[in-house]
Amino acid sequence: IITISNSAKKDTQSFFNYPQNKIFTTYLAADEKFQVVKSKKNYHLPDTFALYVGGVNWNKNLPNLIKACQKINLPLIFVGEEFLKTKVDLSHPELQPFKEVLKLIKKDPKIKCLGFIPTENLVDIYNLATVYVQPSTYEGFGLPVLEALSCGCPVVCGHNSSLPEIGGEAVIYTDTLNIEKLSRAIFNVIHLSKIQREDIIQKGLIQAKKFSWAKTARETYEIYQKVLVRE
Repeated sequence: IITISNSAKKDTQSFFNYPQNKIFTTYLAADEKFQVVKSKKNYHLPDTFALYVGGVNWNKNLPNLIKACQKINLPLIFVGEEFLKTKVDLSHPELQPFKEVLKLIKKDPKIKCLGFIPTENLVDIYNLATVYVQPSTYEGFGLPVLEALSCGCPVVCGHNSSLPEIGGEAVIYTDTLNIEKLSRAIFNVIHLSKIQREDIIQKGLIQAKKFSWAKTARETYEIYQKVLVRE
């Protein structure tokens, strides 16, 4: 079995009682298009805003993200096709938090849902964001974190599941289940001095370079070779 993080590897071993020596980790990577860009469109977005990119399932913990941003009066931008879907079964147990999200969005003009955004435009939006927030309670990998770091956008996320593996020492960790702590972490990032912000951006760029699809391919090939030798 090949997993995308050591966290997922531990879960696979734990839940399925599978031999550890038969589980391997190969990390994912951000598309090379995700990088710092000087010239970018503004897409009619606020000068200062928090960004979230991804799905809407319960583990994404989106109600807490909204409440944390509201607490500090910070505009919030959501990117993801699910946010604009009109035919969604909101009675599904996994989508109950999303039902709450839709109610919160309707009441707050500072929250915008952009829907699906092509990669070339998403690069601009990451570059424009003041802070990227991954409030998830669980991630198998957390690809948007890596995309944000690659674009020079500071990241706030939870210290859980695979996120510490991906973010390393380049992101701001907090308890995302605690709205007060989450809002404080976001507030601190948007109020960093120019020097402090540049420092965290550089750490993020260095961290992001540790991941590449060439490395993923090479390590996957090596795993296949080991399995063939065993057989």
